[in-house]
Amino acid sequence: MISAQFDRNCCKIDRSLRYGEYFMERAFGEWVWFKGHPQPFLDLVMSHGAVPFGHCHPRLVEALKREAELVDNNYPFPNKNQVELAERLLSVAPLEQDEYEVLINISGSFVVDKAIELSRIVTGKAAIASFDKAFHGSTLSLLPATDACFVDHSELMTEASIKIPFCEESRCPQGSPSSRTCGCLETSERIIKANQSSLAALLVEPIQGSAGNILPASGYLRAIQEICERHNVLFVVDDLQVGLGRTGRVFSIENFGVENPDIIVTHKGLGGGFYPLVALIARKSIFSAVSRNPLNATVFGGAFLNNAFGCGIALEVLDILLADGVLERVKENGDYFLLGLQNLFSNHPLISRAYGLGYVIGMELTSPDEECLSRADIAREIIAEGMRQHVILYSRGGDGERIKLSPSLTMDRAVIDIALEKIRGVVATASESLLLQSVSRPIGGRNRDGTRGLAFAGSS
Repeated sequence: MISAQFDRNCCKIDRSLRYGEYFMERAFGEWVWFKGHPQPFLDLVMSHGAVPFGHCHPRLVEALKREAELVDNNYPFPNKNQVELAERLLSVAPLEQDEYEVLINISGSFVVDKAIELSRIVTGKAAIASFDKAFHGSTLSLLPATDACFVDHSELMTEASIKIPFCEESRCPQGSPSSRTCGCLETSERIIKANQSSLAALLVEPIQGSAGNILPASGYLRAIQEICERHNVLFVVDDLQVGLGRTGRVFSIENFGVENPDIIVTHKGLGGGFYPLVALIARKSIFSAVSRNPLNATVFGGAFLNNAFGCGIALEVLDILLADGVLERVKENGDYFLLGLQNLFSNHPLISRAYGLGYVIGMELTSPDEECLSRADIAREIIAEGMRQHVILYSRGGDGERIKLSPSLTMDRAVIDIALEKIRGVVATASESLLLQSVSRPIGGRNRDGTRGLAFAGSS
């Protein structure tokens, strides 16, 4: 078996959703080919959006070849690609261009770590706050900021986790989501004010990607930014999952009235899926304050910092993204995809709603009887059936209760129609299978071995 081959080669693979049963051989555009499966699979996940324009985009392949013939790594020397990329990012960001600078490095978690480090140095405060159900990474320093529903290593945490409510567009647990007097705002300001003497920054996912692409209530993020300004807390935007055009805007905060945040961490797709590249954009005053102490020199260090090869690929990514009509088509085609999902599942017993913005799309699951059939069970069966029907899906959320879609930004309506038909078939077959299994389960929702929930249906 392929999984046994992985074990012999000492490869650690993710078996949580049985993706390890599939051995990827090649990919192009929206399609992936796996060993032993002659027919391609439609990829609606795209490495959580890290592959922005489909697999092996011809222009990015050519850029990779071109840059590889010029330079590999260049640390610690500045380079032309680095400067041009910084200028391009600043020119399209929702901020006062002359007031900011750009630091370019590898890995989303690494750069969010760097944002925390800068915040702590410049404010002299140590605490970091984040939203409920936030995901900012799994490194040690990010554990307090990432919700325990994703990474629970509480025994390793050296500081308290400060959480404020994320006011969701479709619902608000404490009041009207469109109201300036929303209970979430009052709660957030009370928590931030109570901790302001020790609170360096609030980490903000404009749309909560790992929670299932959850959208914020209208006006909420701008109101939270104002609260941070009142209490001298830095407002740090983590755009790793939903930026770089995925909402139809280059930066997702452009949809929510947020301008001039203190720090922005850009989207992980900046390297086109070929190179791990993320940029940190921060106020010059922050960089200057940190640079005054020569002992902070290592803050701006790293063997792959401002890598010329990666920056060259990123420049091609921006050229593709900012070409005429690309962002407009993301918004229009995203609306078309979302409307198709809403029409398919407007009255479905297992899917309560489809929602999204551009190509940031989610489907929230519901169960007719949580005791017998959890939403996580439903998600696992849908994903397994998706692989059987040659479409790659993914579940996220605090309990894995949402299906998260992050398709290629260049996916056209012909492929969207194929995706809709595949998803329709997947959900129909999974629903039938779940119904049969739940009917055969004994009272109380327990299997014969005493466990609750469905066993994972193996792949064919």
